[in-house]
Amino acid sequence: MSIKAPTFSGTDLEDVTVWIWRTEVYLQNIRTPLEDYFAIAMFQGDGEASTFVYDLVRTNNGQMLSWDAFKASMRQRYEKPYIRSDLLRQRLDQVKFEGPSQMIEYCTAFRTVEQQL
Repeated sequence: MSIKAPTFSGTDLEDVTVWIWRTEVYLQNIRTPLEDYFAIAMFQGDGEASTFVYDLVRTNNGQMLSWDAFKASMRQRYEKPYIRSDLLRQRLDQVKFEGPSQMIEYCTAFRTVEQQL
């Protein structure tokens, strides 16, 4: 079985805390030593998050960060619970009930958004 590493783009809808947790679980499952967590996780960024990680390394004189320093930097930059919550509530408002025949689809769509709140 192949486990795919979680990626993070830095969008307002993404939860950086969940990404960090999933990344730690992934790294533990592939038996990565703690001192190598950052070296692997830095390649899991897409888009703006990838640029942010590059800037972290550049401002650290090209040196790798500790995992704890990296997590703190990511949380400081991307943890936006109020913005994320507002965006998810807007998405929740867009889930429409179209009658009993579509109940399963409605419940699935509603729960998908609700679980992210």
